[in-house]
Amino acid sequence: MLETYRRRKREEARDAEVVTLRCEADAIVASIATAEEATAQDNHDAGECLIIDGTLYRTTRVIVRGERVSPGINAEETTIIDEIARMMQERGQ
Repeated sequence: MLETYRRRKREEARDAEVVTLRCEADAIVASIATAEEATAQDNHDAGECLIIDGTLYRTTRVIVRGERVSPGINAEETTIIDEIARMMQERGQ
């Protein structure tokens, strides 16, 4: 009976973690700024995600409005999977 209780608690904790990760992944997707050109329309902090011409980028430093978003200089190409993996690594998983 005690083992059943422990197993149920582990399953509940795992399920709660999955829900948390899904919510955080949804937050990543919802926070992505879209742009049709490589010139920043708003200010962006380092680590923000941007979509430019259908490609996802992560800013590597602060980008101010009007500055050109340049891969290799102030942004790097990324994927949603990479961003979720980065988020999990930051959480220590």
